[in-house]
Amino acid sequence: MGRMRLVLLALGVVVGCGGPKSSVPESPPRAVPAPPPPPSTPTPVAPTTLDNADRSEHGRGQGKIFDARFLGDGTLAVQYSDEVQLVGADGATLGRVPIDSGAWAVSRTVASPEIVAYNATGKTPALVFYGPNGKETGRVDLGPAVVKNPKIEQASAKRVVFRAENKTSIIDRATSKTMATLERSPSSVDEDATRAVVDKGLGSLEVIELDGSGKTTQLKYKLTNDAASAQTARQVSIAPDGRSLAVLDVKGVSLFDLPSAARTEFAGADIVRTPWGRDGKLALEQRNALVLVDRTDPKKVERFPLACPTTKKSCKLELWAWRDVRWTSPGPVIGLTEDEDIFVWRVGEQVRAFVRGGQGSAVISLSPDGRYVLDFRSEGNMHLLRVDAAAPWSIVLREKADRASFSPDGKRLVFWTEKIFKLYEVETQKKIESGRNP
Repeated sequence: MGRMRLVLLALGVVVGCGGPKSSVPESPPRAVPAPPPPPSTPTPVAPTTLDNADRSEHGRGQGKIFDARFLGDGTLAVQYSDEVQLVGADGATLGRVPIDSGAWAVSRTVASPEIVAYNATGKTPALVFYGPNGKETGRVDLGPAVVKNPKIEQASAKRVVFRAENKTSIIDRATSKTMATLERSPSSVDEDATRAVVDKGLGSLEVIELDGSGKTTQLKYKLTNDAASAQTARQVSIAPDGRSLAVLDVKGVSLFDLPSAARTEFAGADIVRTPWGRDGKLALEQRNALVLVDRTDPKKVERFPLACPTTKKSCKLELWAWRDVRWTSPGPVIGLTEDEDIFVWRVGEQVRAFVRGGQGSAVISLSPDGRYVLDFRSEGNMHLLRVDAAAPWSIVLREKADRASFSPDGKRLVFWTEKIFKLYEVETQKKIESGRNP
């Protein structure tokens, strides 16, 4: 198995999971479609093809569907070439937002669900904020100059990270003031864009304070001795609150406190996907164990070794094969893959396995509560699998789509292609709404 197979689809919302302790997992079904499930599980839904699905005329946008994302409150935003359609939890259209050059983003501020879109149709180009109902909630004028290649890289209730003409600007929403202009594209920016990290290469990082002061802090990391290798850090990740920074290099992971730059090293460790928990912890992989580090006191470390499921005669699971991590109040839930098989591990419980049976390399995404797994199969086939601590895995929904995404609360799931989207209720697998681009 390769060191890290490419993850084809990125879906994620950082939330967490829980659930009762499970006993030794039962053997999963080995064929698709799965046999009828026990009475405690829903009956599997027959396969459907999105292109032949309900043709209710729901979208009027021009061109194909490019993207579908959820706002912090669960409102679905569907992007067409010239507009974003906002769809409520009940499937009703709440509003439509015009966009130019395909530049838009969902605010990272969960408590303030908004989207921000680039608009060049007024007197001056502007970044315009809209609420879940499609009503304008604010704007930032960009001046009279024509903006080339606009891209909204990140947005929050406070600031926007906007890139155009090979420069990145940090713009304050309240004042429309540009707090910083970065010639290099930042490697990582915190949630409210108060700090940015730029990898300058050759073992040097620059932490930039985005308060208009221009203050910077220089940090160092280890380089490989191979001159042919990229002379940059392997991974750079700043915490959502901007107070910590994790850097992966050839020696392991360094955790920096910001702005003091105090450093704690974890030799041989790796940074997992979605490493920052809302409980102030950082998740690392070290010697095939999950390591949870208290960011306020890096000496406080919890270790959870990975144990293979008892249902497999042989197991080569390694934590660098993680495909997804979801943070919950009891602790993280981890999705792993080994060739064609899928595994889910609730920390402190037995690993549960699902044997897919000749479906090619597995690429997966966990629901925010860790109870469901999206299995992305060949030719656009997607299966929604339910992981129940009291029963075997079961396939509860099948769709043919290009991409899919869970809502932040895990209660809804959207599938989409270039032509159509379908919104489902996860628990019941009930179709809430479908929309087709004319």
